[in-house]
Amino acid sequence: AVEFFQQLVALENRIVDAVRSFREFVNVHTERIFLVGCGSAATSALKVLSHQPNWFAGSVSFSGSYPKANELIGHRSLSGKRVFLSVPAGPTNWQAEQDTQHAARMLIASGAEVTTRYQTKSVSRFGEQERQLVSDQALRDVDDWVISGLFEPQR
Repeated sequence: AVEFFQQLVALENRIVDAVRSFREFVNVHTERIFLVGCGSAATSALKVLSHQPNWFAGSVSFSGSYPKANELIGHRSLSGKRVFLSVPAGPTNWQAEQDTQHAARMLIASGAEVTTRYQTKSVSRFGEQERQLVSDQALRDVDDWVISGLFEPQR
């Protein structure tokens, strides 16, 4: 557990430094920042969001894995946060689908607004490893999801 929190703190510090550097050039509010990742980076994005929910608007996960979803999610800590989970679907990805469904239930129980997409067409976009597959349809789904969030009333 200590190693988990040390890695989490190191990751959070890198993200905060990046946001601070970006804010030197662009005025951006934390409620407009989404953490996005593929594979293990998607899992890390969810870890950071669950640990520091006030820093971000939500997260987007492409083919993340959620082996410890119960540990990542705090009671109602993610209330109102938007989370998009995308996973390749099909007979070879049944475990990933089950893990994503479990993570979605844990996120919803924490108050997050969860959108889940199962992608049947996997076209490599950013890497050749299967866990990093992002289809063109998944990217279009995220575009629609982001745009739809712009028109929702502020809470």
